[in-house]
Amino acid sequence: MSRDLRALAAAALRGTARAELPSPSSSALGAALARIQAETPEAALLARAAVAALHDRAGKPLQTAETPPPVPAPPAERSLPPALGRLLLRFADLSTPLARLALADAEKRGWTLGGELALRLYAARADLAPALWPLLDERAEVTLREHPMRAKWEKATAEVQWQVRLGTLEERRRRDPEEGAAELLELWKESKADERRDLLALLRRTLHEADRPLLVHAATDRVNELSKGARQLQGHLPGPLQDRLRAVLREAVVPARSRGKSGRKLTFPPFTLPPELGQPKANDYHDSDLHRLLGALPTPLILETLGVEWDLLETALHNQSGSLIDEVTNPQVAALLTDVWTSLRCYSRGESYSPHHLSALLETLDTAPASEQPTLRDVLARTLAEARLSGLSWLERELLAALGRLLDPDTAVPDLDPPPFELPPRPKQFSSWQTPERWEEEQRRTYDRQQAEYAAAWHTLTATLRLRREWQGALAQL
Repeated sequence: MSRDLRALAAAALRGTARAELPSPSSSALGAALARIQAETPEAALLARAAVAALHDRAGKPLQTAETPPPVPAPPAERSLPPALGRLLLRFADLSTPLARLALADAEKRGWTLGGELALRLYAARADLAPALWPLLDERAEVTLREHPMRAKWEKATAEVQWQVRLGTLEERRRRDPEEGAAELLELWKESKADERRDLLALLRRTLHEADRPLLVHAATDRVNELSKGARQLQGHLPGPLQDRLRAVLREAVVPARSRGKSGRKLTFPPFTLPPELGQPKANDYHDSDLHRLLGALPTPLILETLGVEWDLLETALHNQSGSLIDEVTNPQVAALLTDVWTSLRCYSRGESYSPHHLSALLETLDTAPASEQPTLRDVLARTLAEARLSGLSWLERELLAALGRLLDPDTAVPDLDPPPFELPPRPKQFSSWQTPERWEEEQRRTYDRQQAEYAAAWHTLTATLRLRREWQGALAQL
């Protein structure tokens, strides 16, 4: 670099307001720079820098590029029709699952997405990245190669591959428990903590006598949650440890007579936790001696050992500590969940279900066979009827969102018809801070809030079905 060019670069860094233009050198370049004049110092500096840079490069051979220029990507052959692109953006505005369903339709027909549309969809729903990346045309893929969308797609792909591997392993364990136990042990040793959590869940579903070596190895896991789970599962296998745990359970959970309506209750006196179950983590609300003991025996065996029904055990555990219920499973719910549609039919007929049960059912409703449309319509009728009277719970909102995806888009939704406001029975006595007028105003505000929630859910549901009808109509015309 020449002296004149270095001086001009230094002046540019300082700024012309704080430094004068450098005087040109006595060389031929300097003479050429001295002849350059401009209206402002900034313009003069830039013009002189341009000439000095050209002089600096003059006579030098061009350098060879480290990488060749990219080959122009060909235009897309089957781009998504613009009309469908506009509908797809509306799907993304409503919800991610709806947009995924529409993208699946596009993939089935072999359509691709351009970079602009893909970025607009990604801006609306970043969690669409795994579904967007495989649909990009060649130009968009080259342009967005370094975009976060690609990293999210790779992560999602790896998760899918992991879940496929788990499914294959589960099938092998059911077919050949000994071989599956050996493979699971080796996989446990090479897996990360999050993956070991999935393996522990698989182990719970397919526990076999051949898994004892794995349980002994996993009991020393550095993650407390995993070591605790492995120790507890040792008690789920028949043997001397299970017999000792049943004896301790009779000391830790004692049925007693009660003056209440049920006539019975459960008490929880102190007991000594067997050393095989390890030491509970200090100050952990979800980990205590009783937590570890209850989780170390199958729930049906707990009920048999104590000679009690599930309802009594559930109530007692809730009263003792809300997190204890996580260590046991409702055998009735477990049985009903084996047939999702039977469970939903019961729900549609008005039978009561716990939020845990219904949320578990929702997780299985990814696809709905056409033969179950009557069941879905009955579920819709019950959900809307209850929501119109008392607003929507989080579970009912999730259920309506799922129904919007699964119902036939031509399904008739009852009109938005809010019930008239009626005051509930007046309390016999008010608190010192409460007055009858305030109480009535509070009831009216509650009614208005509930109806507003219902109206919002109703409009979202009808908009979803209407948009799906438009999408199907557009597809039929192509």
